[in-house]
Amino acid sequence: MATPALESFCCMFNCTSSNELDVSYEIEPTDKIFGLTKDGLRAYNIICIISSLLGIGGATYQLWPRPGLVPSRGQREITTYVRQRSIICYLALADLFAAIGIMIRSTLWISGFIPLEDVQRNGNSDFAHIFCSISTGLVQYFFICTYCWTFCYALDTYLLSMNKKGYPMLYHMISWVVSAVICGTGLVFLYYPNLLFCVHSLKNLLPHYLVTYIPILLFMILNPFLYSKASTAVEESLRSGGLYTNVERLILTNLKKKFLFVVLVFYFCWLPNVLNGVLLIFKRHIPSYVYLALWQYMAVVNPVQALLNCLVYRNTGCCMPTRPSDRNPDSLQAVQDYSLEASNETSHLLVYRR
Repeated sequence: MATPALESFCCMFNCTSSNELDVSYEIEPTDKIFGLTKDGLRAYNIICIISSLLGIGGATYQLWPRPGLVPSRGQREITTYVRQRSIICYLALADLFAAIGIMIRSTLWISGFIPLEDVQRNGNSDFAHIFCSISTGLVQYFFICTYCWTFCYALDTYLLSMNKKGYPMLYHMISWVVSAVICGTGLVFLYYPNLLFCVHSLKNLLPHYLVTYIPILLFMILNPFLYSKASTAVEESLRSGGLYTNVERLILTNLKKKFLFVVLVFYFCWLPNVLNGVLLIFKRHIPSYVYLALWQYMAVVNPVQALLNCLVYRNTGCCMPTRPSDRNPDSLQAVQDYSLEASNETSHLLVYRR
């Protein structure tokens, strides 16, 4: 899961009793967020492993090589199809790496490779804690990549609806490079001045909070806005043809349904993280069991995003060449199963299956 408090597990463990682990993630040195028993932490990691396996399955299905079929009148439709499909593939790739990272980290945690005891009292970390910090940072990075690829899909959909070209290089810059800068900035501030030593101060923790939650909140606002604009543009294009029948209504309805499901999946998977961030502000007044329940929920929905994306994006496979389908592109079934045919100006907006 992607939350700033997760990195705290790697360097802020203090054994307070034989069966209780007090995890202190503090902005003020005397405030404690919640306590975890060892059994509770083990259960948390088991949930992470199960949900990450589901996510790996969904992402693998998205990336599985199989030829793409598109009812096409020409090369332009195929190019548009590949343009959208490639974004879905890169989104699935980022989902896959994040889920694998969670599975490996949680497996090693349960196996005892990342120690929960015998931590030096002065806060120094051994190799296991460095591994924990790096693996958690990589998971955080790939999750930020998924936010960005989700945004790039929404942006590209909007550009298609406006009959404008896409910007693949920009998408890669945003999703891989900008994500690395964002994640790296937060981690540098968190572990400054030394990876082996954790500092309990506002200047170390606040940047890490901001780089985690700002991208989620930003895309929660931008994605629905872009999909709304795209839906409006497609509806205007359909009506401009002078013929607005049940076929056109079905196209628009299916398109809006897909946009809605894409947005709902993003909110379903990441709204708990935002809520967690808000609750951390009021940590003095929130019972510890509220955080524990929220963390269990995040442990389920964050990795499962890959599986849910598989259901809502309905990609037809990656890494294989696209060829025109033998189906008649003017048939209603072809429209329902494969594409949106808006008009000559906004042809083949995106792939859709009911």
